[in-house]
Amino acid sequence: MASTPKPEETNEFLELLGDLWKYKFAVAFFLFLSGLLGVFAAYWIRPVYEVNALLQIETKKNSGALMGDLGSLFSSGSPAETEIELVKSRRVMGAAVDQSGLQYMSSPLGFWDRLLRKEGRIDLEQFDYPKDSIPEDFRSQPWILVAKDSVSYDLFDYDNKKVLSGVVGVTSAAAYMGDSVRIGVMRMKVKAGQKFKVWRRSRLDAIEAFNSAFSVGERGKKTGILEFTYQDIYADRGVSVVNQVANAYLRQNVEQRSAEAQKTLSFLENQIPEVKKKLDSAEAELNEYRYRVGSVDINTETRIVLENQMRLQQQILSLQQKREESVRLFNDSHPMVKTMDRQIETIRAELAGTSFQAKKLPSKQQEILRLTSEVELDKILYTNMLNNIQQLRLVAAGEMGSVRIVDYAELVTKPVKPKKKLILMVALFLGFCVSIVYVTIRKKFRSGVKDSRVIERELGISVYAKIPKGTAIPVQKTMPLAVAFPDDVAVESMRTLRTSLEFMMPEQGGNVIVLSGL
Repeated sequence: MASTPKPEETNEFLELLGDLWKYKFAVAFFLFLSGLLGVFAAYWIRPVYEVNALLQIETKKNSGALMGDLGSLFSSGSPAETEIELVKSRRVMGAAVDQSGLQYMSSPLGFWDRLLRKEGRIDLEQFDYPKDSIPEDFRSQPWILVAKDSVSYDLFDYDNKKVLSGVVGVTSAAAYMGDSVRIGVMRMKVKAGQKFKVWRRSRLDAIEAFNSAFSVGERGKKTGILEFTYQDIYADRGVSVVNQVANAYLRQNVEQRSAEAQKTLSFLENQIPEVKKKLDSAEAELNEYRYRVGSVDINTETRIVLENQMRLQQQILSLQQKREESVRLFNDSHPMVKTMDRQIETIRAELAGTSFQAKKLPSKQQEILRLTSEVELDKILYTNMLNNIQQLRLVAAGEMGSVRIVDYAELVTKPVKPKKKLILMVALFLGFCVSIVYVTIRKKFRSGVKDSRVIERELGISVYAKIPKGTAIPVQKTMPLAVAFPDDVAVESMRTLRTSLEFMMPEQGGNVIVLSGL
């Protein structure tokens, strides 16, 4: 059940309402003033537009299928949290800042142009000046650009001295303080005479400022969909910047994945001459031995031993390659690496058994078996390296990365800020609060009894009558109120007081009547 408010609380609330009504004109003034300030703030704040783009993080599978065992090096996808941090890196953010010219800032001047939403716009692609030559107290001061018409302008320095004149689309330069000033305006949408503050900030400051207006997050949970969001006062510039971030991130992702393949490719290409040299040497030694001892046929028993050795050595080679890949991803103590080590030891033991069988063969057959085994093993190693090199070249040339752009940013027409209705409501609420404070303070400075119940409660005496203020109409020749206005409410109240005194007060003396009023 809802609690019933206490009488004192109810009375205080009603008393407050009564006071507000009493000073209703002051309350109306504060509401009007706050509403006016709210409207001013809503129109003074520049509109801000929000654009977004969607990207998908996917696990690259084509390279793994193409490269077989080596594919595990390139098929693992990065988690969304890692990709988000990569997007926020200076490598990606800096590329967007450089391409968009966010280091070069401009801001329109003019009170009425801003209030009436008639501000002009300029976009800078370059603004360089000898900042170190300027006095230290004035280095942070912006320069002023004044539009002469829709395509030409004048540039003034911090001391309001004209430095140069230029036109849109052309980089203008002029000598300044023993150095030079260069400025390039790639876009102007202005009226003649409009002024703009222009300045240049450091690349790091531009990246940090861009990061504060740019956000990236995963849409949904474990969806692998990244959403880029950026807010700017110019919607078309926001679209351009977001798309540049998306392209820079995609390019960085492709380059990173391609670099992994290129690194492995360079290693194999450096090793292939040594393997080829070893193969040629083994073939030459085999041919020399056959030439020296004559033609020696390999019988069935020798061929079986040779095939078993080739099979076991190829298995060892394959396991060693897998072990190297696993060590790169994990470490030597990982269970998968330990299992491979045990398998390699088992196969080596079996290979040692084939070597024992080879010792039972005639000496010429043993030598032919040894030399042929070396040649076949080198051929396998050389062929595998050639295949891996070709596969890595295909990967490096056709790598598409693990990121795909789903939706590019598009131009929006409705700003997300300012929220005019919310600003107006907040302003009116604050104005109402100020009016309450005003009424309360004014009431505190007016002493006296406001309610007869206070006298009865605090002093314990009875109030016989309350006489309101009479009709405030000037009476000629100073006539009593009862004569001038016998039916006035104040006269009726005094008659009621007289009647009460006649019936309520005893006839003996010593009675006291207290009069109180405001």
